[in-house]
Amino acid sequence: MKQTLSEYKRNAGTYLTLFNYASDAAFVHDIQDWRIREANHIALEMFGYTKDEMLRQDTLSLSEGNPPYSRTEVKARIEEAAGGAPLLFEWRCRKKNGSLFWGEVTLRRISFEDGDLMLVIIRDLTASKKQEETRRDQEIKYKTILQTAVDGYLLSDMEGRILEVNEAYCQMSGYGEKELLLMSIPDLDGRMTSDEIASKILQVKKIGYEHIETRHRRKDGSLYNVEINAKYVSREGGTLVMFIRDITEFRKAEKEKAALHTQLYLVRKLESIGRLAGGVAHDLNNLLLPILGYSEILLEDTKDNASYQAKLKSIIKAGHGARSLINQLLAFSRKQTLEFRLVDVDRILTDFKKLLRRTIREDIRLNIVRSPGRKTIMADQTQLEQIIMNLSVNAADAMPDGGEFTIETGITRLDEAYASKCPGVLPGQYVVMRFTDTGQGMDKETCDKIFEPFYSTKGEQGTGLGLATVYGVVKQHKGNIWVNSEVGKGSVFKVYLPYVSGKRVDSVIKKEAVNKWRGSETILLAEDNEEVRNFVADILNRSGYTVFCAENGNKALEIWACSDESFDLLVTDVIMPEMNGRELFESLHSLDSNIKVLYMSGYPDSAIEHHCILGHDVKYIQKPFDSDDFLSKIRQVLNNKT
Repeated sequence: MKQTLSEYKRNAGTYLTLFNYASDAAFVHDIQDWRIREANHIALEMFGYTKDEMLRQDTLSLSEGNPPYSRTEVKARIEEAAGGAPLLFEWRCRKKNGSLFWGEVTLRRISFEDGDLMLVIIRDLTASKKQEETRRDQEIKYKTILQTAVDGYLLSDMEGRILEVNEAYCQMSGYGEKELLLMSIPDLDGRMTSDEIASKILQVKKIGYEHIETRHRRKDGSLYNVEINAKYVSREGGTLVMFIRDITEFRKAEKEKAALHTQLYLVRKLESIGRLAGGVAHDLNNLLLPILGYSEILLEDTKDNASYQAKLKSIIKAGHGARSLINQLLAFSRKQTLEFRLVDVDRILTDFKKLLRRTIREDIRLNIVRSPGRKTIMADQTQLEQIIMNLSVNAADAMPDGGEFTIETGITRLDEAYASKCPGVLPGQYVVMRFTDTGQGMDKETCDKIFEPFYSTKGEQGTGLGLATVYGVVKQHKGNIWVNSEVGKGSVFKVYLPYVSGKRVDSVIKKEAVNKWRGSETILLAEDNEEVRNFVADILNRSGYTVFCAENGNKALEIWACSDESFDLLVTDVIMPEMNGRELFESLHSLDSNIKVLYMSGYPDSAIEHHCILGHDVKYIQKPFDSDDFLSKIRQVLNNKT
């Protein structure tokens, strides 16, 4: 039953009480002139008017009249509500001080028997609008970050269906955004099955976070390694937030680093063995010198005793074998004395072919293929021939039933990328010798060990020094050796030696064979090894020289000071306790500038260079030496010959 307007007025106090309990602003205006008839205290506070001021306003004056609704539109809305249909909309409200705020407006016509009023309820949306604006700003910021991120981003539901994706992942995968939004995670993964992916999703939900490495498939079908950081978010039924990084290049770099680390480990391992070999060689040289030397003297003294001759020749043969073994150790350790000259690799192969043909069995076909151009290098020809011979013999041993062995030569350029993977190798032009056989081949484990000394695949038939020697000689020539082999498919060895341009190619100067070198000069001998000292003194005395012996440098200086002799030559070991050979010679030379010196040592070149002995004008002989070699060198020094 409709209430009359007079009844409403009589009950106005009751309505105002209800207004004041309301949480929103509320007022009523006249249907005809829209003048406000009553307002609650929330409305007064919201708009800043007193009660009297508020009752002098009309509803239209409280609106801004700007978008989203113009004043005309606001008027139309009020009139529409006056027509009886309740309305809910937003408009910009104007306070007494002119400031504006957003309000949610409800208009409802209240009908009475003797007239109608319009109920206006306004809720201040300032706080919610601010929250909405903040949320919108955060969403824009969030989307901007995701779209500009370097890593890929995917948002999926718990079924794996893709809900959001950023540009980085589009570029990574080759798909467009619209294509990806029609796909699911199993469509992208190139390693895990759908069941495995579903299990992973459940695991992420259970734990909350998971780090995953897998492979994704690009649009073109290619696979690439990815690292995924997935997080479960419990909203809207649960979603997965995934940040995806392409780690293909990283994994490739890791693999290359591991390979380089393995190579470096091998190099250091071989270096350590090389240092040990050099030290052992020194001691063996000192032992062999008197063995071979005295055997040669006895051989000379027992010419009429056939029984002794045979036994002594056996001793000398065994000694030469031991000396050869020492030279191989020194070659591996890169510490033997080399004579570098400009040589042509093709010429050496041509001269060496007949020897190779006699060495390699007839059931093996030998091919030598030379590319055009001169292939000159600085090398010790004897050691270069040793490389060719060792690799050829190894190839023949790998083909017990016959086969084909090919040696090819050429010039190539090793770039920065190759050099970075091979410690000690510098970029540049190299002469390359390629040795290919059709033999039994080797597995990877064997290939990793073949350059180690005493490692052999031939059982008791091999010393295990052939390839170790090759490795050492190649490294001493500042080159590199590379091997590729597969069981049943043969082996390929490539030897790279630095190319040197040049026109004049020298051959190795052969030592003139001389049986006896005699003299009558006075020699001061300084040698800390008693056996070596006694042997050297014996052969010098037998050749007519007068010899004074000292076990060290200080003793030699004492002999000099106490002797009335005039010494013509100092023969000294390089490395001795307390005073080395160089220091001894400098002390004597300061007393007599005419004295000459011949250095000798069982240590390798590197140790001698460390003591500043070797040089262009320095006379030096390496232990163990033959008597003729030693006496020949004595005469060269005394006669000032090179």
